Amino acid sequence: AIARVPSHLARHDLTPRGAILSSVVVLGIITALDLIDGTIGLPFTVGYLLIVATAPLAVQARGLYTLVLMPPVLLVAALSVIAWLAPEALVVPDLPESAGAMKHAVSATAQLGGVLLLGQGLAITAVLLRIWSAQNPRGWRFYSQG
Repeated sequence: AIARVPSHLARHDLTPRGAILSSVVVLGIITALDLIDGTIGLPFTVGYLLIVATAPLAVQARGLYTLVLMPPVLLVAALSVIAWLAPEALVVPDLPESAGAMKHAVSATAQLGGVLLLGQGLAITAVLLRIWSAQNPRGWRFYSQG
């Protein structure tokens, strides 16, 4: 038989600060690995989306509002750091090579606008699921056990 996980291990234990710090560290690692080929691409995008979708599931209830605000700040901050350290990694069509880091960051953010909207939607959905599950402790069971 599979042992049951003790309920104290299944709680949402990350503080808002811990969830944000974890998100930044993990996105930094994913970005570094994605920069091996010299450009930012699909691994960065998928990593970002997974981070913003799962962070609200691991945070204490008092940190939910903070994690709803995290997706745009996380993306803009990551793209700004990339634009400052390796502007050639952000492939933006029609952007001159002489453009500064700020122009690279703003252009890359605009180019990834769909990803930003999807990430924000995933974060809001995760928060709403957390709120719903707190109000419905029986979870996904829609039937009554008699």
